[in-house]
Amino acid sequence: IHSARPRPAATVCTATTFTIPDAKDALSLVRVISRNRTANTAVVEVTISTGRLHQIRIHMAYAGYPLVGDPLYLSGGIPDSQTQHFPKRTNEEEDMDTDEENDKEEDGDEGVMRVPLPKDCGCSLHAYQIAVGHPVTVGQWMTFTAKPPPHLE
Repeated sequence: IHSARPRPAATVCTATTFTIPDAKDALSLVRVISRNRTANTAVVEVTISTGRLHQIRIHMAYAGYPLVGDPLYLSGGIPDSQTQHFPKRTNEEEDMDTDEENDKEEDGDEGVMRVPLPKDCGCSLHAYQIAVGHPVTVGQWMTFTAKPPPHLE
């Protein structure tokens, strides 16, 4: 993951806990892998045990380190409400199920102007390793590993 505004030289580990009524628990453990001080970015490893929707994106932004290229979450975890340009994509290019057939966006051949939506992901996220419980054998785990793309190595 590329995260903007890495911490200064010292590696500091902090934990923040807060409670929102009726919210589900979520935990993200973050470790800095490398820093690029010139670009003011870092490559970090995030370990999650819960896997909530947008968990990594929102936790990093809430902590003050939004993901590079994330059009939705600003520092502090606040959704960006400014209208932005997004390239026009076909339903086949969408990376998730969508009900856009009846969208009322201002669009043209060049793209659309609108506020960012959760489906807009220009950030560099890569799942290096995923472990899941075996669907049949209780207590057995299956682990899948994939090398990062070149721009994240």
